[in-house]
Amino acid sequence: MTPEQKAGLMQLMGQTYGEAHKQDQMIIGQAGNLRPQSPNLKEQFEQVAKAPTVAPQQPHPTGPPAPGPPAPGPPAPTGIQQITPEQAAQDKSEFLKFLDAISKINDSGVIFDIKEDKITSLVSSIDSTLILYSEYQTKPGFEDTLNVPDVKKLRNVLDTIEYQDINLDINSNNIQYNGDGVKFKYHLYEEGFINRSNINLDKISKFTFDVTFTLDRATLQRLFKGSTFASETNKIYFYTESGNLMAELTDRSRHNTDNFTISLGKVDFTLDPVPVNLDNIRLLSGINDEFEVKVNTEYGVIVFDIEDKDIKLKYIISALTQ
Repeated sequence: MTPEQKAGLMQLMGQTYGEAHKQDQMIIGQAGNLRPQSPNLKEQFEQVAKAPTVAPQQPHPTGPPAPGPPAPGPPAPTGIQQITPEQAAQDKSEFLKFLDAISKINDSGVIFDIKEDKITSLVSSIDSTLILYSEYQTKPGFEDTLNVPDVKKLRNVLDTIEYQDINLDINSNNIQYNGDGVKFKYHLYEEGFINRSNINLDKISKFTFDVTFTLDRATLQRLFKGSTFASETNKIYFYTESGNLMAELTDRSRHNTDNFTISLGKVDFTLDPVPVNLDNIRLLSGINDEFEVKVNTEYGVIVFDIEDKDIKLKYIISALTQ
């Protein structure tokens, strides 16, 4: 078969595998005497992936051969990455949550690095007081770099796909989807058009953190509700008092400011007040119920880590001076 025929067949088989895999999880788990069908489809997919291809045959001339060497056949298509069964069966809802978290911080001009086993991104807020390093665990089977002009726009067009399993073609300058009922082509920036961030994650990971605690989503919601009362401030202070970890909405640099304080529970450490911009806390993506929070008082850095299924998010927030 030709390279074009092989690519089309692999796309069809990848979509079929995704549907069969989803049905196996729904049906086979409830009936132990049934055999799943998706492993057979996966084996067939891999056989096709290993199959050699040939250039399209040119029609033989009916008259005498023309002098000179024959014209070369059309080249095999380039720039389209091969797909795997796992890639064809990506969960759309998880990938959309990954894009949502990034777009909250920065949705214009974002670089996505595709590795063998994950997709990563590093973005920051306009004032650089909030940094987000994000990972999406997957198995693309290749490495590439995508320069995405508008993350929110990409997220919205992916949401038009009715199926949970998505199969995208990544070409040299665009992302393309050809499905039943929906087709689109999303163009990318050229390599080098977006400047990479100079943030040194390795240096931050080597910090010694003074305290570590957890912060759940319900507590954050209580703080956000309390902010409607303490509306004169946009600061939140984390500190310890009488063996309890406290979170206070106030502004200690101003007099006669209303405050709202809640206890985050008993702790075995002490922490002097660390002020943080409340707007940065609002941008945290609640993909799971609990954040792990680490504080480095020497450099005034607070790290919020959260994981859920295939997504890992690391928020790095710079503390305020007072």
